[in-house]
Amino acid sequence: MLAAAAMTEQRIFPAVDWLLDNFCLIEEQISVSHRDLPSGYSRGLPRLRGGESTGLPRVYDIALAGC
Repeated sequence: MLAAAAMTEQRIFPAVDWLLDNFCLIEEQISVSHRDLPSGYSRGLPRLRGGESTGLPRVYDIALAGC
């Protein structure tokens, strides 16, 4: 969907442009994480106790705050 918008020269936001430019790097880091982190690693991450993200790993909100 993002690539199609870029190919038809539809207006895309800078963040979308960044994702398109860096997609292969993101995929590589996901693969490295799957390979190098132990199975079930995310289950041990601290979880949020309140708000919209209740129950999700705290790192999710940290990442979203940087957007």
